[in-house]
Amino acid sequence: MSIVVIGRAGLGEIQLLEAALRDQGGDPIVVDISEWPGGAPIRLDPASDEFVTDAQFSLDDVGSVYAHAPSLFRPTDICFKKQFDDQNPYSALIQLKEYRSLFESLCRVFESNGVPVIPSESTHYLQERKPWQLRQFEQRDLPVPDTVFTNDPSVVREFCSAHERVLFKPVSRGAEPNVVTEADLDPEKLANLETAPVQFQAFVPGEDLRVYVLDGAVVGATRYESEAYSFKVADRRGEEVELVPATLSSEVRETALAAADATGLTFGAVDIRRRPDGGHALLEVNQTPAFAYADANSGQSVSDALAKYLTTTAHQP
Repeated sequence: MSIVVIGRAGLGEIQLLEAALRDQGGDPIVVDISEWPGGAPIRLDPASDEFVTDAQFSLDDVGSVYAHAPSLFRPTDICFKKQFDDQNPYSALIQLKEYRSLFESLCRVFESNGVPVIPSESTHYLQERKPWQLRQFEQRDLPVPDTVFTNDPSVVREFCSAHERVLFKPVSRGAEPNVVTEADLDPEKLANLETAPVQFQAFVPGEDLRVYVLDGAVVGATRYESEAYSFKVADRRGEEVELVPATLSSEVRETALAAADATGLTFGAVDIRRRPDGGHALLEVNQTPAFAYADANSGQSVSDALAKYLTTTAHQP
């Protein structure tokens, strides 16, 4: 049985996973979506078992699938910036929507055939559902920092007055967190909230952990070392960020596994903030995490674990 890997062939995660699958005796077929939008032929016929691209294959011969969800023609992907610059933005949005519809439908076809798809199509937008994520965590009594999603200036002022330090972040995936300053609470600046809601979250002192979870087990853990309050801020500033293996307490492991279960993830990364006193706070989960750098630079074997899962759980018709 073949294992289909959908994503940009030049992405480190795709390359590592393809190599790991071959090492474990798998037969990976990489569908390189960087060929589209463009003239490369593509065909999915509801009456046929064939999916036609440069990598033509029969749907019935596929045992498992890995789809790099963020690559599936999302208009916010920086790789499409030139397309939006060069043509009518509305036309570009429609083009990407059509390709996205085809490939997400392909993932659903596989799932309907009983083929394991990582991540499942229903979780492809999990990072864009942070309010829902945190709601699931709260309902399971997981340790979540005080958080509010709002476009209401009065709510922001009240929230900030109740906490010594507050961060603001996108509701969806994207930019790094920033500390709310007195200048940010100026009425004129807060009025800008009407353009879009923002996530406000009580600051948690400590260090950033990323815990990789697969099929109910922890398969990797890293810790970011930087001088900034967030490794994302340090990275943006061009400051040194070191990624090192992390040792986890049983409590952190339990939180990570519970977070993945709460959001329906078979594979993903759980971002946790570990306090100096040993406590921790759950920030979010990522359904298609980066793991190439962690494998190459911090002694992790996430790609091997994922390849083993895809080969051992492959659907047999």
